Amino acid sequence: GGGEQDMTTQQTTSPSLKYFFVFNPTYGQKEGREHEKILFFYPPSVEIGQQTNHVGLSEALIYFTKTFSPNKPCESVRRQKNTVSFFNPEPNIWAVMFVNNPRSTRVSKEEGTVYDYHENEIDDTLLQSVVRHCCYTFRLFNGKAEEIIKKQGVEGLRSRLDCFLTPYLHYLPFDQLDIFSSLDGVQFFSPIDKNVYLRIQSFINLTEDSFSNKLQYAAFIYGDSLVWSGLEQEDMVLLYAFFSSPLSRFDAQQQQQQQQQDGNSEYSAAFPTRIRGEKGGKGGYITG
Repeated sequence: GGGEQDMTTQQTTSPSLKYFFVFNPTYGQKEGREHEKILFFYPPSVEIGQQTNHVGLSEALIYFTKTFSPNKPCESVRRQKNTVSFFNPEPNIWAVMFVNNPRSTRVSKEEGTVYDYHENEIDDTLLQSVVRHCCYTFRLFNGKAEEIIKKQGVEGLRSRLDCFLTPYLHYLPFDQLDIFSSLDGVQFFSPIDKNVYLRIQSFINLTEDSFSNKLQYAAFIYGDSLVWSGLEQEDMVLLYAFFSSPLSRFDAQQQQQQQQQDGNSEYSAAFPTRIRGEKGGKGGYITG
């Protein structure tokens, strides 16, 4: 009877990436040239006119909120279907991330298909830390955008952003956003035998001496634990987060070979190169 009519079935989706883009608001000032502001846009399948519209709306929102808070730019916006995070990693460079809010689908005989969006389930601070990690990890392996432009021009920056961010975004676990709450912590290997520690330190010293003209810093990670590091703490946190995530599984060498096969001989790996250990072994190292 009536109870049967009201019966519903429910399905809930996880958060997922809708858009991620990087732009420079000082570019593309002439009418019809607004698309030149875009330095990177994901997914690339979005039509260029739509990309330009999203960038234009984000830029307008950033400048509008500046009138109320000149010293603290807009960091996040909640909408029914998605949550947006803005980050300004360096002068005139903005990164914007749109994440689809979780959605429940209810199907009932009375109402048909109904979508309920859970706009309060994504933590603004958490999403901001995802965007920050993304920008700072790019900078760790590639340098500042300003420096890249000086050496390789704007197209060089676009190429590096594409080579780094496309695989980076592909591997980000948006269905487990809470993983990013622990990315600022480093797990140290403890306790460790004094002799083993000295042997590791000796190995690192020998490596640094042997490649002193090429090697600037080194770190030693065993499993998911940091044993020794010569890097600044901020950089080590980013590198540790990189090693602890699925991102370290990406094979930049394979990507580089593909780029060269496609005729891009000037390809310069923006993503750290993964070197695997011996066959059957678990070892290996990453250079960047």
